[in-house]
Amino acid sequence: MSFSKSVMAMFKELDTDGSNKVSAAELATMLKEMGSSLDIKAVERLVKKFDANGDGELSLEELNIMLEGC
Repeated sequence: MSFSKSVMAMFKELDTDGSNKVSAAELATMLKEMGSSLDIKAVERLVKKFDANGDGELSLEELNIMLEGC
């Protein structure tokens, strides 16, 4: 599976409310399920860093940019 298809699949899984955006809470929930010890404040800072349009959530494009930087 290509990187972009993997990101799209992850985005769909993260977007639990169907808003077509990923909130810090949605990202924090998945990270916690994966064993991460990041708290919500740390995840909020991460989202803010990659939230190019300033709406407080990550679009598919913003998530892709964030993951490319990892």
